[in-house]
Amino acid sequence: MTHELVSATLPVWSIIPFAGMLLSIAIVPLVRPEWWEKHMLGAAFAWSLLFLIPFAAAYGVGESWFRLLESVLLDYIPFIVLLFGLFVVAGGIAVRGTLAGTTKINCLLLFIGTFLASWIGTTGAAMLMIRPLIRANAWR
Repeated sequence: MTHELVSATLPVWSIIPFAGMLLSIAIVPLVRPEWWEKHMLGAAFAWSLLFLIPFAAAYGVGESWFRLLESVLLDYIPFIVLLFGLFVVAGGIAVRGTLAGTTKINCLLLFIGTFLASWIGTTGAAMLMIRPLIRANAWR
């Protein structure tokens, strides 16, 4: 089976582990924070296996290894490198001021962040704007 055919025929059930992982990341730390701190890697591994095992059964072990390596080498590692680069660059940028964390100031900072996100990307804008936002709301 060719790799393109797998992409075109991927069944709907394959989104269930992804949705489960997103829901786990969003809900479990709020409900059971102590458990999540100790078991988050195991939960991610379990959700991954919940996708990989049926995928390997349906499309073969070779195809599943190919897809796993493809996603790690072509998606995950470049994203981590991008985050590292943004962290290094944004770490040297210091936006200073005497802003008080009022509702109006927070909305203004979010508006500026929204504008910056369309210009330098969401991750870059978040890394640039997080320090001023935290500093403005330190009194809380």
